Amino acid sequence: MQPIYIAFERLSGFLSKEKTVYLPFLGSVEEAEEHLRSDEFDSFLSTSKGLNPRVVTQRH
Repeated sequence: MQPIYIAFERLSGFLSKEKTVYLPFLGSVEEAEEHLRSDEFDSFLSTSKGLNPRVVTQRH
């Protein structure tokens, strides 16, 4: 089974450099994409100052 991650960019530090954060997701790619559109995840992104959320299968 291939690992699935929800990745997003987050500003880190004073110089505002973007850092990619990878959250493991248990489920299918379709379920992960649906989760990205949920109000719960939207609220999480707002509080964590996340940008550009996406579903990925490899960490870079």
